[in-house]
Amino acid sequence: MESPRPYYHEFAWAYDFLQTDSIVPRVDFIRAVLAQNGIPANSTILDAGCGTGRYATELAKRGFQVCGVERSAELIAIARNREQDAVIRPEFLITDLL
Repeated sequence: MESPRPYYHEFAWAYDFLQTDSIVPRVDFIRAVLAQNGIPANSTILDAGCGTGRYATELAKRGFQVCGVERSAELIAIARNREQDAVIRPEFLITDLL
């Protein structure tokens, strides 16, 4: 059966070329909201629909333990191969959230 969303599968290699916004200010905001709610940097975070792992990787760099889930095996492959400089690498799982 052909995928109804080829952008996430057969064109996964192009995903990061099309998502060009800097995630650093967004992760700064996420971290601030988490901190305001008493969630420290060493907490476990679920990145649901993680795509190529950009947010998961940035959160891991900031000390969070991150599990990224995505139903596209192709996007997860890119996430797993993303250069990491976090102490604890994010875990990436291929799964459907339903």
